[in-house]
Amino acid sequence: MNDHVAREIRSLQTVERNFFIDSYYRSGMYRPHIVAQMKKAGLPEDLSWLPLIESGFKVKALSRARALGLWQFIASTGYRFDLRRDRWVDERMDLERSTDAAINYLTTLHDLFGDWTTVLAAYNCGEANVLRVIRQQHVNYLDNFWDLYTRLPAETARYVPGSLHRFTSSRSGQVRLHRVAGCSAALLSEGADQQAGAPPGHRSGPECPDGGDP
Repeated sequence: MNDHVAREIRSLQTVERNFFIDSYYRSGMYRPHIVAQMKKAGLPEDLSWLPLIESGFKVKALSRARALGLWQFIASTGYRFDLRRDRWVDERMDLERSTDAAINYLTTLHDLFGDWTTVLAAYNCGEANVLRVIRQQHVNYLDNFWDLYTRLPAETARYVPGSLHRFTSSRSGQVRLHRVAGCSAALLSEGADQQAGAPPGHRSGPECPDGGDP
């Protein structure tokens, strides 16, 4: 773990804690389909958690940049990957169509850059911006994503280490959340819940000692 990821861990344990848990609960409605499509396409299963970071697993999430849906496509990228948008329908909000488009986009980015950390950066700020940073380094290949870290837009510089930590936390199914006042962790165990037939949103961890909501 480097300092950039450690900083995102601290953020997740404090200011972004509630957003992460709410998003994790919602993931159960959409992630089974996403995982199945990722496996079929041969992409890393961890990428199925990307909507947690992009939209909090909200189908109608709309950003200030007018990016829409689980995968937060702007209109031009949606058109590029065959998402229909007119007066009656916007397929950026369609789980199946937008997931297919996201897989195609991620595959295209990996074909271009060759490593998944750089793919995450390009997904966030656009491949043109990442390519521009690479050209400014006067190299024709990417040796290490972290060599580019300080040259990327601030949002993207946070996005990649934040993604890496959230992928790890979500994949393990054990997300330890600490109150600022020192309450011991609430433990979400996706593996145990699934064995019992409960969805990912089911709470199986301990209550905080004061009886408050963890």
